[in-house]
Amino acid sequence: MHSNTCDQVIISITLFLIVFAPLSFGAVQGWALNVIGALVLLALSAWLLKLAWLPHPGFASPPFSVAALLFLFLVLLQLIPLPSSWLAFLSPASNAQLETHATPADPSRPLTDSQWLTVTLNPKATRRGFLTWLTGLAFCLTLLNNVLSWEKVRSVLITLIGVGSFEALYGLFEYWSGHQHIFWYKKVYYLREVTGTYINHNHFAGLLVLILPLTIAVFSVEYYRHLADGEATFLQKLRNLPGRVYLKLICLLASVGSMSVGIVLSKSRGGLIALVVSLFVLASFFRKGRYRRVIQIACLVALLCGIVTTRFDPGLIDRFHWWSDEAQIRYNLWKDCAKIVRAFPIFGAGLGTFKEIIPRYRSQLDFVNVSDVPQGAFWYHAHNDYLQLLVECGFAGFLTIAWGMLITWRQLLSGLACSEDLERATIGYGLLSGMIGLLLHSFVDFNFHIPANALLFCVCLSLCLIFARGKGPSSLVTKP
Repeated sequence: MHSNTCDQVIISITLFLIVFAPLSFGAVQGWALNVIGALVLLALSAWLLKLAWLPHPGFASPPFSVAALLFLFLVLLQLIPLPSSWLAFLSPASNAQLETHATPADPSRPLTDSQWLTVTLNPKATRRGFLTWLTGLAFCLTLLNNVLSWEKVRSVLITLIGVGSFEALYGLFEYWSGHQHIFWYKKVYYLREVTGTYINHNHFAGLLVLILPLTIAVFSVEYYRHLADGEATFLQKLRNLPGRVYLKLICLLASVGSMSVGIVLSKSRGGLIALVVSLFVLASFFRKGRYRRVIQIACLVALLCGIVTTRFDPGLIDRFHWWSDEAQIRYNLWKDCAKIVRAFPIFGAGLGTFKEIIPRYRSQLDFVNVSDVPQGAFWYHAHNDYLQLLVECGFAGFLTIAWGMLITWRQLLSGLACSEDLERATIGYGLLSGMIGLLLHSFVDFNFHIPANALLFCVCLSLCLIFARGKGPSSLVTKP
C-alpha cells in the first residue's frame, strides 16, 4: 500500500513537471525553478521511502553515474577556499582575476598568501549551478528506478507528445491570429516567429526537435500494430479500424505535421538544421526491417510540411539573409571564449560564471536583430553549450562530461540494437534521435541552460535507458 502511494506520487510529479516546465515560459524564472527543485526533491523522498518499505529493494544506476559524480566533485573543488598561493599554482588566471577585480571583502587591500580564495569567480553562481546539476541527476535516478511498468511509460510518452503538440498548435494560433501573446504576457520580441509558450523562438524549436522524432516513432508503432499485419488489404483494414484507433492515428499524424510547421515558422536556423539531421538519423536506424517504409515516409511527410510552409511564409528565407552578420558576431564571441579557455584551461572560471567573465575578455557592445530591431547583446551564454562548459569547468569538467556521454551512447545503441521487442526499440530510437537533434542544436545555442528543455531531455534520456535495458528485475515490464 505504501509502495503504491509512493509510485503514484512519483509518476504524478513527473507528468506535472513535463507539462509545467514548458508552460511556465520554459521555467527560466526563479519561481519556476524553485517549483521544479521542490517537486524533484519530493519525488526523490517518495522513492527513498519506497525503498525503506520494500523487503528487497533494488537500485539501477545510469551508465553516466560515475562521470556525473566526478563532475559534481570537480564543481565542489571550484568552491573550496584555498590559500592564494595555492590558487596561484592551480589556477593562475583565477588568482589574477581576483586581484584585478578585487572581489575579496576589502578591495583596497592587496591579496596576501594568507587569504583564502576559490577557483570560481562567483561562488554563489557556482553553488546554484551545482544544485541544478544535482537536481537533474536526482530526477534521472528517480525515473530510472520507478517508471518501469508499461502503463507508466505510456503515460509519460503521451504527455511528452501532448506537450509538443500543444506548444506547436498554441504557437501557430498566436502567430496566425496576430494576437502575439503568451497567455497574459504580451510579446515584445520575436513577433514574426512562432515561440509557443517560450520567450525565445530557438528554445521553442529545441523542444520540438526533441519530441518530433518520438512522435514519428510512436505513430509508426501504432500504424503497424493495427494496419500492417494480416492478409486483408490496406483499405479493408482501414474500414475495420475501431474509431478510437483511427482517431489516435489521425492525432499522431496531425501532431507530426503541426510540430514540423511550428519548427519551420519558429525560423530557428539551428533548429531547422537539427530537425533535418535528427530525421535522417531516425530513418538511418531503420534502413532495413519491418518499420523501414513507414518511418521513412513519416520523416518525409515532416520535411514536406516544412518545405510547403516556406512557400507561404518567405520570412524564413529572410532569416537566412542575416546569417553572415550574426554568424560573424557568434564567431567573434567564440574566439573570445577561446581566450578564456586558454586562461582557465584546467578547472575553468567556475560553473555559472560565464556572464561575469565574458565582459573582461570582450569589451565591445554587440547588436543583433530581434524582429528587425537592433538590440544590444549582453552575453549571458556562449550560444554554444559545449564551449560554455569549457569556459566554466575547463578541460577537466568537459572531458568528464564527454566520457559520460560516450559511455551512455554506447549502452543506448547496443541495448536498442539487441532488444527483442521491436516496438520498444523503435520508440527508443525515436527518443535517441530527438536527443541527438537537441545536442546538435546546442552547438549554436544554449538549450541546456533552459530548464524546461534540460528537464525534458532528462525524461527522454531516462526513458531511452529504460528501453535499452536487458532482461532483469529492473527492466521494463512486458507490455500486455
